[in-house]
Amino acid sequence: MSDRTPCPACGGDPLPGALAYQHRTSCRIYAADTATIAADHERRSGVRPPTNAEREILRHERYVEPEGDLDLAIRFSHVGGVHRRRPVLVDGTGREVADAEREVDDE
Repeated sequence: MSDRTPCPACGGDPLPGALAYQHRTSCRIYAADTATIAADHERRSGVRPPTNAEREILRHERYVEPEGDLDLAIRFSHVGGVHRRRPVLVDGTGREVADAEREVDDE
């Protein structure tokens, strides 16, 4: 995404993929994000609620908070040393129903 901006907490560069930044070690998000990645590695893949750090990044990356019975969640996979995650929408049972959407600027 070419319109992504640096990490909201430390100014680290955005990396390819959603919710991915080159955090500085002094970043207040860094420790929590690293712990989440380690936990995701143990589970390998799935869908889970976003952490507080991810919620801050979701707001920063302008993902839309869904209305109605849907919630934001994180689809993650950690295979072959590569950690990927993307925001998705889940229903009341936790079933993934769609990709999350970002706000768009009117031009």
